Amino acid sequence: MPAIKNDRIAILKDAITWKLVQDSLETLLKQLGETAGGRSCGFFRAFLIEQPGDFTTMVPIYKDFHHNGDIPTKKLPRYRIVSLEKAIRLGKNCGVNRHVSSFQSRNLSANEYGGSILVMLDPGGLEIFYLILSFSGLPEKADEALCLLIASQLSLATKNWAKLLIIEASDNEIARALGI
Repeated sequence: MPAIKNDRIAILKDAITWKLVQDSLETLLKQLGETAGGRSCGFFRAFLIEQPGDFTTMVPIYKDFHHNGDIPTKKLPRYRIVSLEKAIRLGKNCGVNRHVSSFQSRNLSANEYGGSILVMLDPGGLEIFYLILSFSGLPEKADEALCLLIASQLSLATKNWAKLLIIEASDNEIARALGI
C-alpha cells in the first residue's frame, strides 16, 4: 500500500470517531423528534475512494452500529447491507455520472435508497481525495442528513458548495433545518 494512501487512512481514522458519529446521531434525533418514526439507530460506514467512479478502489475506514434507544435486532442485518449498497452504488456513480448523493441513483423498486454522500477532502499538503459516508436505519433523507452533519464536523470537509449540491440533489429539508 503506497505511503500516501496509508497517510490518508490514518488521517480519516483519527477524524471519524465513534463519538463523532454518536453525537451527530443524537443531534439529528433531537431535531427530528417524532418524524423519525420511532427509529433511533442504524449502521454507519465511511470509505476512502481512490478513483471516483471505480468502486473497487474503495477502502473501508469506519463501520459500526450506532443507536440512541432500543435496538431492533431483526433489522440490524438489513441496515448493514443497505448502508453498504448505498456506498457502493455512489462509488460507481460518482465518476462518470458525477453523483454526489445516492439519491441521484435512487430506485425504490430495486430497494436502492438515498443516504450516502461523496465528500471531497483537502488535508493540506496532500492532494485532494474523496470519502463516501453512508448510513442506514432512519428515513432516507435523515440518513443523508446524518452523513452531512458528520461531514460538516470534519475539519477536512469540503467547501459549502459541495454540501449545497448534495442537499439540492435530494431536496433534503432535514439537512436544511439542521443548518448544514
